[in-house]
Amino acid sequence: MKTSTVIAQTTKGHRVYLEGLTQHVGQGYNIVYSGSCIHIEWNTEGKRKVVARGVIDIEGKRVSTWRDTATHVDIEYNDAGITCTRVG
Repeated sequence: MKTSTVIAQTTKGHRVYLEGLTQHVGQGYNIVYSGSCIHIEWNTEGKRKVVARGVIDIEGKRVSTWRDTATHVDIEYNDAGITCTRVG
């Protein structure tokens, strides 16, 4: 499944907000940044977890850096995790 979302402005910087992941509530994951992608890798020992409403909220300086060159991200879901790729 593939979809897209905006890179949103917040008071703390920029964010990529993913929702509708109710089948993964409580699932551990790690975030790996690479070039033009953010990879969310499912991992039972992950430092983060999908919250009760099925939401992953990625926020930080690296997302703000992306905002300089892109306004949206394409989101691709697979068995290993989620890949967010920046687009104009």
